[in-house]
Amino acid sequence: MTIGPTLNRPSGPFDLNVRGELRLNICDWNAWQSERPDVASSGAMTTVAKRAEGDSGTRFRPGPYAQTDLSYKVGNHLAIRCFFRLDTAREFRAQADPSAFQIDPWGFSIGFQLRDQLT
Repeated sequence: MTIGPTLNRPSGPFDLNVRGELRLNICDWNAWQSERPDVASSGAMTTVAKRAEGDSGTRFRPGPYAQTDLSYKVGNHLAIRCFFRLDTAREFRAQADPSAFQIDPWGFSIGFQLRDQLT
């Protein structure tokens, strides 16, 4: 779900779009850690303990994103499009005992499309 303005600037076969929107990011995460310490005793390895912990969850993080895309109309129905996008959202922390971790859901995207408009 996104909400925000889009600015469009057509110029001949080119079409430039700039948008900034607010979106709801759904972060579904799963963490698992295990350990098995071994000790050497009389030349042989012996496992002294086994431990495994896991956790999972879903977090909802609103955050803005900004995107710019440029399209070039090749023919009546065909266009080539490229875009650059920055997504941001607030980080969150989680834990799979005894390990704690931080997830920072932001990043860049670059993409290309070949679009055929159906009539």
